[in-house]
Amino acid sequence: MRKAEKIVQQRVNYLNLLLIELKMMGRNDNLSSPVTETVIDARNSSLWEKMEDLPLDICIYLPDHRGIQFSVAGGRHANAEQLANLVFDEIGLEKFSAEEALTLWMCSPLLAIQLKAHHVPFQIRKLWMHFLRRYSHGLEEEMTSDEPLLILQRNVLLTMQRQRELQEQHESLLETLYLHAKESILNGHCPCPMDLCLRLASLQMAVEWRSFSSSQHTGTTLRESLENFLPAHILTSVRSWSLFGWTIPFFKGSEDRLLSLYKAVAKWSKFRLYNAYIDLCMKLPSYGAAVFAAELEMRSRWRMHYRLSVCASISRCWISVWEASGNKSHLFTVALGHCQFWLLDDDLDQFEDNYPALLLMFAEKQNDNGPKLLVTLFSKQAPLMEALLNSFCTEQQAASDDQVAIECENELAFQNRFSQISAVRFYNYEELRAKIPTYLKSRLERKLNIHRDSSNESF
Repeated sequence: MRKAEKIVQQRVNYLNLLLIELKMMGRNDNLSSPVTETVIDARNSSLWEKMEDLPLDICIYLPDHRGIQFSVAGGRHANAEQLANLVFDEIGLEKFSAEEALTLWMCSPLLAIQLKAHHVPFQIRKLWMHFLRRYSHGLEEEMTSDEPLLILQRNVLLTMQRQRELQEQHESLLETLYLHAKESILNGHCPCPMDLCLRLASLQMAVEWRSFSSSQHTGTTLRESLENFLPAHILTSVRSWSLFGWTIPFFKGSEDRLLSLYKAVAKWSKFRLYNAYIDLCMKLPSYGAAVFAAELEMRSRWRMHYRLSVCASISRCWISVWEASGNKSHLFTVALGHCQFWLLDDDLDQFEDNYPALLLMFAEKQNDNGPKLLVTLFSKQAPLMEALLNSFCTEQQAASDDQVAIECENELAFQNRFSQISAVRFYNYEELRAKIPTYLKSRLERKLNIHRDSSNESF
């Protein structure tokens, strides 16, 4: 009886602590900061110690949004590695291969962070508002209502070569990698050309619909289900226009072609379908990449240059940038091995919107001694981008040329649109000094250690 009373009292104390925190946050939203949370924890430290071993209900999601609920003893101190192992056991993944290929991410519409093995998700969640204010571009009301999820996803540090080895050996791991690739395509985080989108959609249809049936899988059925197989921004290009159930001539979409592609692969095994889907995704520069929010200055014929909201993906081989809204138009992709970068995050009052900047410098045409371009990405997430770029560059420097060539062998599926971007085009340092905007000039000179008496030596 005493034991039951003790448990009840512990839970009452836990609820009281939650009420204290809610009251504190209700007085002033700015209290949701690392300093304030430390103060709250300190005030209730003795109570907190009593709560540490209480079970914590944690829901971890798979890439296809299926949630797995766990009640974890001492869950407030469970790290990402421990929680990921719970999921691996639950869905039957071999631990060592899964740890190499997959990791936990804390994701919301405003921010996505890959957790390291030692990170404690409960602590990250408590500090989420702090992360949002520091790294997200959301409005205050959006940040206040933001709810991050713990999601098991592909490890951004996994090499393509190692992934191929693992997915050949472990079919259950292959399925999870397929689910992540499919979600990346459908949510627009891995843009791809129309033809490739249709081929990917046909493989997904074969996975989910299995054998083809002429009575069930008609053009009408497919038209009603297209949003399940294609990214939202290309639906209008694929779907036929109809009036009272009749397709309008000259406005016929690609449903018939998609059905033909589906019929061709409908009898394949799931193992073959998963592999084929991932192999196609590996041809895309944004596959397996981390995606960041940024702004890019664009040229305009009719008005002053303007800032465009973009997404920037960074993988082991490529930096790719595309429009964040609308039809997700691709802007440019650059090989990481042919690009230099600098983070400018000092004197932020000189920047519009007080955003840090990530400067990218690369040849206008790859493997060309012609002009170079200096492109500026403005983003609160620029420090995160630089950290990931440094990590990838360090690994490339340690790897042999043959290893890098194998990893980055794919040809680009997109055309770069440099003419639409407000980039600095130059041949040498003197020309760069003359063309670079004033608010970037002094800081870039410090980064590059350029002196005014240097020669006109070209790059």
